[in-house]
Amino acid sequence: GAVLKSEEPDSLESLKLVNYEGLGGKQKISGLPDPFKMVEKELQPFSDSIKELVSSDQPILSMAAKHFFEKRHGKRFRPTIVQLMAKAVAAATPESISQEGEESHSNGDIMNGSDFEKAGGVSGWQWSGASSVEVEGGVVTPENHQGSDVWRRQAQLGQIVEMIHVASLIHDDVLDEADTRRGGEAVHKLYSNKVAVLAGDYLLARASVLLARLENTAV
Repeated sequence: GAVLKSEEPDSLESLKLVNYEGLGGKQKISGLPDPFKMVEKELQPFSDSIKELVSSDQPILSMAAKHFFEKRHGKRFRPTIVQLMAKAVAAATPESISQEGEESHSNGDIMNGSDFEKAGGVSGWQWSGASSVEVEGGVVTPENHQGSDVWRRQAQLGQIVEMIHVASLIHDDVLDEADTRRGGEAVHKLYSNKVAVLAGDYLLARASVLLARLENTAV
């Protein structure tokens, strides 16, 4: 069977979706790993920390902006995707290409030639315009990932994505004149169209500031 880079057997090697209910098969989807439970611990502090990020000196604006993060937070699908990808890339050893065309896992193997200006490890993504970060050993692994600067930035990226998404929901509800959202009253129904538009704009502005602070020009 296939072996992953983490040297663990690939338990999903022979998986075929056509064998599952709803896709032509009889196997139950519930038998597959639950992606939300896989990152449940990482998302536990999500609501509290994101509420702090969107706080405002204006009480009404602050309450409107926090509405979907306090009472109607939804499935948090987008932050879950970010955390799952973070776990996946932490388990994969970065590779670089040497001048001889051979794969290398050395953090210091930075190419001098213009055709192969690539590097493995942390310097590899810094070279591409990503954030300047430091991790033990120069390479992110499952052992040093959680609690690291890389992990913190990835968690914040999940928060930023959710803030942009929620801002779009608030604005969409105003345009569509929707009465409800996520089983409750829409923000513009609770407050007003003006407050809802300003809350959405505020979330987009806060997300933009936080995104800039990641210092990742590629993102």
